[in-house]
Amino acid sequence: MENKTEIDDLKENGGVVISSKILSKHSSKKGRCHFTVLYNYQGNSFDRFMEVHDEDFRSKTEGDTVLVLFSPTCRSTIIKYDFYPSESDIKKCLNGCEFEYGKKGLSQIKSKKQEVKD
Repeated sequence: MENKTEIDDLKENGGVVISSKILSKHSSKKGRCHFTVLYNYQGNSFDRFMEVHDEDFRSKTEGDTVLVLFSPTCRSTIIKYDFYPSESDIKKCLNGCEFEYGKKGLSQIKSKKQEVKD
């Protein structure tokens, strides 16, 4: 999906904000910068390639934790949510936080283990 379509998908269907590790950084001869990020969601690991701004590329290192936003309806949709998150946001969104376009704040998605404990 191209960027406009990705945003339209997230507006229509919402998404999931999740804590992710930067696995690697890549830059092209044309000056485009990319991260490969890894996240775990519903018991599965996913690594995704995403384009990033130059200033984020320069300031982040492999192994850093960032928050990304992905679409559960289109697995190729993944965009930056917060590349400078607080420790509490990292922990809160470890298993995913619900994202609703235009709504402030994130509500934690409870894992099946958490639901059993409650």
